[in-house]
Amino acid sequence: MRVTAGSGRPVLAFWQSLRASLLAVPLAYLLGAVVLIAGLYAVGEIEAPALRPEDGALAQDLLPAIGTATLTLAGFVLTITTLSIQFTATSYAPRLVEPLRRDAVLQHTLGVALATFAFSFGVLVGVGPEGEVSATVAVGIALAGAAATILLFIALLDRVTNRLRPGRMMRGVTDDALGVIDRVYAEPHDEGPDGTGEDRVPDRVVADWSSLPDRAVVWWTGDYGLIVNMAFDRLRDVAREHEVRLDCVLPVGAFVQRREALAVVYAQDDGAPVGEVTDELRAAIAGCVVVDAERTSDADPAFGMRLLVDSALRALSPGIQDPTTSAQAIEHLELILGVLAGRRLGPRELRDDTGELRVTVPAPGWEALVDLAFTEIVSCANDPQTRRALERTLDRLSTRVPPDRRDALRPIAGTLARR
Repeated sequence: MRVTAGSGRPVLAFWQSLRASLLAVPLAYLLGAVVLIAGLYAVGEIEAPALRPEDGALAQDLLPAIGTATLTLAGFVLTITTLSIQFTATSYAPRLVEPLRRDAVLQHTLGVALATFAFSFGVLVGVGPEGEVSATVAVGIALAGAAATILLFIALLDRVTNRLRPGRMMRGVTDDALGVIDRVYAEPHDEGPDGTGEDRVPDRVVADWSSLPDRAVVWWTGDYGLIVNMAFDRLRDVAREHEVRLDCVLPVGAFVQRREALAVVYAQDDGAPVGEVTDELRAAIAGCVVVDAERTSDADPAFGMRLLVDSALRALSPGIQDPTTSAQAIEHLELILGVLAGRRLGPRELRDDTGELRVTVPAPGWEALVDLAFTEIVSCANDPQTRRALERTLDRLSTRVPPDRRDALRPIAGTLARR
């Protein structure tokens, strides 16, 4: 997976890429196996009770068998994972593949299996009656690794089969979305109109470049892709260090091209656009932005809703016709919107310790999130079950959300009634 950031902060992109990689955890286990092997050889023959004189010969038979068995089990893990990815991409949404790749149980299962394989063959030449490594210790460690691999394999099988069930899949997406909401929208809602001028979701952003002060604009010069994360605290620190205010043009989740406006820099004292952006400041700002080929739920509050909507739309497609799944997705969207209704939405305002506004980052407001949740589903809701789920959800939300946020639900209910 290729993840890029500006030249000022490549470490951010590296850790983002490492976290999303399927190789990181298995490689760590392999490194641990190598260290363990080296440690056993360095210690020399460990004092351990010998069961029989033939212990060394028996270990030379057992260790290859254990190593081969765990490697075969790792092959089964990859096969099951591939089948589950194929099923998920076909039945729900292709973007749900990413959580499967990043699953901790999958990574640890592969890691333990590969580490046991490497350890079994790595100590094989050192066991025996005259060997440097105790046969009893070597076989004991290899058997422990094999047992751990089997237990993890069973846990992974249970986890994967659970994730193939629509309700479990949607619960996982919803839990991730609620976690992001707690981080991004931590402040409670104060009743009053949201700023409609900033009420936008990533796929509806339109930046009028002609209206931007060219000399004060930070242009993106990295690879094209989707903004998957921003180092918000670092952005605030950069603005404070340079005594400026940053207005980001694109939110997390937006597609960014080469030579596209990323942020506008204003002087902190008079609020006017700066006359020139230094190379140091430009690199520092761009280095706080992580770009990748696919959106993730790390800092994107709208992405979980997008996944649920995609799952509902696929369930309603002529080739599948699964209204029960679409109804479940609508119920989960209701839960997410119910939480969002009590939070301050719209652009994020990042302030320093003195209360000075340093960074503004676009983020969707209430109307945009309601539109994201229901507009597309309503356009495809031709079956009675989906229509009932939508009507029930809109009725319940209209009684539970704050009064100033009920107006956004009425156009959706009107469109549904006219269909």
